[in-house]
Amino acid sequence: MDYIYFATDTQRLADQAKYISYGPARKSSAPLVGKHAELGIEMAPHMPTDPNNAKNTLLYNYEWWADNRDDLDAKFQAWLAQ
Repeated sequence: MDYIYFATDTQRLADQAKYISYGPARKSSAPLVGKHAELGIEMAPHMPTDPNNAKNTLLYNYEWWADNRDDLDAKFQAWLAQ
């Protein structure tokens, strides 16, 4: 339990963004995202959770894929065989 508390701490998750632009796993961490550890640039605008980046997201449509995957796969395999 100590490790889970340590690994999911709000500040600790925000601090991970000092090194890579992965959005924090906790919503409460997003406001705490600071600058890159070496470059000194603000990291919040580079997070996938930033509202400006959310405008460009693609949602995975599970229902569409369930209905069309077999047909699409057959067409793709036929294309590969050419």
